[in-house]
Amino acid sequence: MTANPAMADKNPFLAEDTMLALMRTMTEAAFRRLKLGQWVYDMSKWLADEKFAPLANPNVVIHPATPVVAFFDGSYSGDSTALVGCTVPQNGEKPHLFVIGHWANPGDPRWRVPRHEVTETVREFFRTHNVLEVACDPWSWRTEIEGWAAEFGSERVIEWPTNVVSRMAPATDRFYALAMEEKFTFDGHEDLRRHVANCVAKSTPMGDVVVKERKMSQLKIDLAVCAIGAIDRASWHANNKSQTKSKKMRVIYGASY
Repeated sequence: MTANPAMADKNPFLAEDTMLALMRTMTEAAFRRLKLGQWVYDMSKWLADEKFAPLANPNVVIHPATPVVAFFDGSYSGDSTALVGCTVPQNGEKPHLFVIGHWANPGDPRWRVPRHEVTETVREFFRTHNVLEVACDPWSWRTEIEGWAAEFGSERVIEWPTNVVSRMAPATDRFYALAMEEKFTFDGHEDLRRHVANCVAKSTPMGDVVVKERKMSQLKIDLAVCAIGAIDRASWHANNKSQTKSKKMRVIYGASY
């Protein structure tokens, strides 16, 4: 009440139980900034492993007819290249994250991401799943992404730049809130767990975004970025089913995008 005197009034939007609930689903920096009016810019660890690890459920089997989305984040040689899928929740079920592909530099300065292998993995994903969409961070992979869009439809392969804070911050906050409420599961992939644990939360006026602890850090976060994007796109499709159905019918009938 000291930080936000409005709580002292009988304000239903600032009731104590409401504020306590929000504390459980927001990072400390975001809660202090948005709910207490305490402007903070510090960076701190984002989502603790003891909160994320219990969401693992490696026994989930994804049926070929289950609608899924995926998020792709590519690199050249330094950072990881990753492709993470997510089921689109139906009938109240939880979305489920699963790692489709992960290409990481083994420590060889001559190593380069095997781009042909990545493309073949994307093709296999489309062949074996009911894919509504693959969202891609286009940096340094624009040629491949344009090729995937030409092959699978430009409404199913879209660009989703992760450096656009107005998109990434709300997606990051949504992922954190869902994780804290245990409203999704993941396949237990150890690299995904490690990348999530490596994330540092950076406060922005639009919410938190995840970054590495320092620019040249070897602690990678690419799978975490893909997981955030995949949950965001799965949530969008779950909440826009009429548009998703329209897109699916156009794919079935071979419409040009």
